[in-house]
Amino acid sequence: MEINKVMTKEESIELAELLAKKYSSLSKMKGEANNVKEELARAKKQSEKPVAKYSAFKYFWPYLIAAVVAEIVVYFGGGLLLSMGTHTNDAYSIWQLLKFLTPIAVIVIGLILAIRKRNSLNRVAVESHSTDLIREKRLEEDLEAKEKNIADFMETIKDYDDLIPEKLRQKIFMEKVKKMLESGEADDFSDAIAKISKK
Repeated sequence: MEINKVMTKEESIELAELLAKKYSSLSKMKGEANNVKEELARAKKQSEKPVAKYSAFKYFWPYLIAAVVAEIVVYFGGGLLLSMGTHTNDAYSIWQLLKFLTPIAVIVIGLILAIRKRNSLNRVAVESHSTDLIREKRLEEDLEAKEKNIADFMETIKDYDDLIPEKLRQKIFMEKVKKMLESGEADDFSDAIAKISKK
């Protein structure tokens, strides 16, 4: 359909229907691009956060308390057993050894477990940050592709830009043009656009 020629009412209605579909598609494409933009902004904010660094001491300090408790239990428990008549040199030596080794064993075990926990959490934090960066890159590529599609699509309808003011390049106005043509309120497409522009 030639844009610059005078259109019949049927051609005008056909053009209004066509542009209603095209502007609807364009609006949908822009909405999808805006959703990706918002998601990308959130992803960038997330990936800009510093990678969490966990300290082993956070998981180790309860073992220090446990070591003190273990020392008290061994001291008083062993002392109680020895006072109940099992006081031999061997039992006394074992008790002395346990008093010395129990808190050390608790501290060593606690240190090993705390370091493992820290390493595990730090590894998860680094992996999570890497995932955030990959997601951000994917969203950037997706947005770039959507913006290119929008630009290409707009190129296909730019021939109508001289005919339709920018504020009227929407599905709702094209449907209004069609109704005006069908009801006889406007003679052709240009007449309908002119009348809507004045409102």
